[in-house]
This record gives sequence, structure tokens and C-alpha cells, in this order.
Amino acid sequence: MAKSNNKAKVFGNIPNPLEALNNIGKDTVGQLTNEAGNIATDFVDQLFGINIKGASGEIRPGGSVSMKEIMEAKASGKAEAKKEVFFERTLIEQEKVMVEKRSNELKMQLKVLQEELIITSSRVGKFAKETQIAAMQATVEPGMYHVIFFQKLLEYIKSFKTKIESATNWLHSSNKRAAKKNAWGNNYKKHGAKYLLSEEHYVARSSG
Repeated sequence: MAKSNNKAKVFGNIPNPLEALNNIGKDTVGQLTNEAGNIATDFVDQLFGINIKGASGEIRPGGSVSMKEIMEAKASGKAEAKKEVFFERTLIEQEKVMVEKRSNELKMQLKVLQEELIITSSRVGKFAKETQIAAMQATVEPGMYHVIFFQKLLEYIKSFKTKIESATNWLHSSNKRAAKKNAWGNNYKKHGAKYLLSEEHYVARSSG
């Protein structure tokens, strides 16, 4: 009796081959049914244009794009291009305004410096005249004050003379270079490219 019970327990743990085969068949049929349903659904969606685009906006295989979407994409591209062109033109205009403003400021500074230079030059002439008058005047009661005064004046004039001579030499050289540039520009405007090949231009360029 004990042996039959043990056999029942042993064989009870072993599944029935027919039932196992039946279960496998059901699972396989169910899986095939689901896959077939998905394939049919995808086919119908593609056939009638349903769910053409995925979440990322890409076109799925077999899908199509409407003319409305194409026109909207073109309009969006044109709008972006117009924005870029407008932005570039704005930057160019702003830069042009800044350059013109800076140029006007430099012109005003140059005009002020030129006027100040003319006034200073005229004052130097007056200073020289007043110095001659002071040197020629005779003192009624000469004292140490007069000696110190003329010593300081002479030191200032010597220092001023050195600076004036240095400035004169520099200004003469600058005016000479400016005159050459003006002459070159006038000859080039008058004769054009022929002047660049002429002997006159070669001699002027060689002389520095």
C-alpha cells in the first residue's frame, strides 16, 4: 500500500504530457493572434494614413506627408531666414553709426587741437616780444631780486628754446612727409597707373 502511494506521489509531480502540449498550443495560438492583430493594425494605419508620425515628429515607414505640412515647413524656414537677414542688417547699421560717430568725434578733436596750436604759436611770438622788452629795460635800483629774476627767465628761455627747436625739426619732417604724400596722391589722380611705372615715381620712392 505504501509503495502505491509513493508511486502516486512521484507520478503526481510529473505533468500530463497531453495537458502540457495543450497548454503550449494555447499559448502559441494566443501569441500568434496578438502578433497578427498588431500586424493587421499597422497595415490598416498605413493604408488609411492613421498615425503617420511618431512622437519625435519623424515619418514612419510607409507614411506620407500632407501638402499643408510641407507648406508650413517652408513658411517656417523662410521666417527664420528673414529673421537672420534682419539681424545681420541691424548689426551692420549699428556698426556704421558707431564708426560715423567716432569719425565725427575725431574731427572735432583735431579741429580743437589745430585752433589751440594756432593760438599757442601766436602767444610764443608775444612772449618773445615781451622778453625783449624786459631785457632792454634798465632798472633804477638793481638788486638781488633782479639778478634772480633774469637768471630764472634765461633758464626758462633756454629750456623753451631747446623744446621749440626739437618741435620745429619734428614738425618740419612731418610737413615734408605730408607734402610728399599729397604730391604722390595728386600725381596718381592725374596720371593714374602710368605714374607708378614712371621714372619720377621711382626716384621719389628711392629718395624716401
